[in-house]
Amino acid sequence: MRSLNTFIGITALFLLYTATTVLVAKAQTIKADSSLFSGTGNGQIWLSGHRGGYDCNLPENSISLFRYTLNNSCRLPVLLEFDIRKSKNGTLFIMHDSTIDRTTNGKGRITEIEDSYLETLFLIDRSGIITSEKIPRFIDVLTHFKHQNVILMLDGKGHVYKEVVSMVKKMDMEDKCIFLTFNETDTYDIGNSGIKSWISVLAGSESEWKTNFEKVKNSARILAYINRNTPQEVVNDIKKNGTGIMIDVNEVAGNNGKAFSREHYIELSRKYSLDIMITDFPVLVSRFFCN
Repeated sequence: MRSLNTFIGITALFLLYTATTVLVAKAQTIKADSSLFSGTGNGQIWLSGHRGGYDCNLPENSISLFRYTLNNSCRLPVLLEFDIRKSKNGTLFIMHDSTIDRTTNGKGRITEIEDSYLETLFLIDRSGIITSEKIPRFIDVLTHFKHQNVILMLDGKGHVYKEVVSMVKKMDMEDKCIFLTFNETDTYDIGNSGIKSWISVLAGSESEWKTNFEKVKNSARILAYINRNTPQEVVNDIKKNGTGIMIDVNEVAGNNGKAFSREHYIELSRKYSLDIMITDFPVLVSRFFCN
């Protein structure tokens, strides 16, 4: 009986230790370096939730959705993609559309609306129901996730990157941010801002890749944003350069809002030796790569 009790006690301690270890590991603060997205094609892929993800009914680009994706994904760190726009007062808010009509209970172009009105509004969930959640400011997101196991993927809309760069530096979060650039002006400005974050540049063709790479070549952390039409020889050139590769699956627009099969994501990852996959279903897709 004593041996049995001893065995049970040891087993209980082991289970407690294992559970504690898992919880601690999940809560660890990351300090990423340039090797995280190495471009080596070693099979390690990181998933980014587009506007936070579409795995549940929570409002897009909301802190509650970001938390849901973080807490339910089985691969960490989690990448969270979101959009940043400026209000009439110059405050940075998280908002995809140029107007607030679709995602809040208000109306109007965000650049023409003062903070005093924006702060009275509430986000709408994917069913069209008004929630109790406010439109998050960029500083709110930085503050909330500064010590969480996430990397923030920043899509600046309009001329906002000067303020975004300044705020990221002030919060000492350069190691936790990826700057998305979709035009040559933003690519040049970010590449010459002195920011130590990752910078993604469009690489849909050979000329686009070479032009954009020239603008950021002095940066230590570069990511190539390819698409399904990017020629294979361009992908090969990016790999030889040791640059990380990312792609947007875009299920909502490209698959009627439904996730693809597990095989689709696995094959896409293998075909391009991806470092980052942006997906509308980060929680679901994480299961495909964890199993």
